Amino acid sequence: MSSIKDLFPLMEEAFNNNLKFELPVNGTSMLPLLHTGDYVLLESIKTAKIKKRDVVFYKRESGQYVLHRIHKKRGNNLIMLGDNQLNKEILNENLVIAKMVGYTRNDKFVSIKSFKYRLYSFVWNIYPLRFLIMKVKWALSRRIKK
Repeated sequence: MSSIKDLFPLMEEAFNNNLKFELPVNGTSMLPLLHTGDYVLLESIKTAKIKKRDVVFYKRESGQYVLHRIHKKRGNNLIMLGDNQLNKEILNENLVIAKMVGYTRNDKFVSIKSFKYRLYSFVWNIYPLRFLIMKVKWALSRRIKK
């Protein structure tokens, strides 16, 4: 699998030609929605507006590329939160490169416009509910490992 640094020029070229770009997922920060081996379909934010609950691709000031969900918007600042995380990150929206418009798992494409996806993103963005579910999940996984 190519690194994001290798793929980024191809992504920029696609976006400059008003095309979408399919990017392989790597990591666990967006579980349970996205798994390593899935592909996300991204659209440039030049052509897409971003809003609360959108999954966006951005470059941190450290240079790291990240795919996380917008938990809240406050002016030009975004409160970011990976679906498998409880720690929030604040960033300026000018660091956002693209917005996810869907993902593919096992050759099946899921649009962000689908009812199932919209329900998931609404429920999972309720922080107290997410917090409770994740704490129970982590507690159970620790008990099972013992």
